[in-house]
Amino acid sequence: MIPIALGDWTLDPRRQVCVTNQGTAVDLTPREMHLMGLLFKRAGQVCPTGQIVQHVWSFAGRQARSIVATSVWRLRTKLEQDAQQPRHLLTVRNVGYTFRP
Repeated sequence: MIPIALGDWTLDPRRQVCVTNQGTAVDLTPREMHLMGLLFKRAGQVCPTGQIVQHVWSFAGRQARSIVATSVWRLRTKLEQDAQQPRHLLTVRNVGYTFRP
């Protein structure tokens, strides 16, 4: 598992760390790492909520949207300068999420 660089961002799966565009190294949980890995690989593309749930949690159900929303919120609080006004981890209403480095 080698680090993945995307613009000024780096995701290191082995160390479970994301280095933001500000140069801050942030520790991630295994699920957060899995979610960021998916968003990194599909940067600039919209990842539907259902696809995220299948990829990260391997199930689907009624709570799927809230699980993903909560996880993305946690990532925003860790990685965004202002979680209320995200610039990188973006919501595409009624569809899913996207990452823009």
